[in-house]
Amino acid sequence: MLSVQVDEAKGVAILEPEGALSKDDFARAAKAIDPHISFGALASHLKFVRGHHRKIRRVAPCTDSAIGKVAPRVARHFVAAELELAKAWAAGEG
Repeated sequence: MLSVQVDEAKGVAILEPEGALSKDDFARAAKAIDPHISFGALASHLKFVRGHHRKIRRVAPCTDSAIGKVAPRVARHFVAAELELAKAWAAGEG
């Protein structure tokens, strides 16, 4: 099950997984979130990522899920950040 809450005022979507996720969970998430994403916003996001991804030095994914172990391996394909330093920084070690 995937709980999806959209805070329109802050422009934030909160996705909280509980147990195994299904294809329907992601379909419901998309249905809840898609109306809040415009093409212009997507284009701006992609432009920002393209222009800034090499300048980002710290990324700190926050999760107690097993995905936290996989996320850094996936993220390194998209950003040139120092993920291990980011983990230490988020833990107050850096």
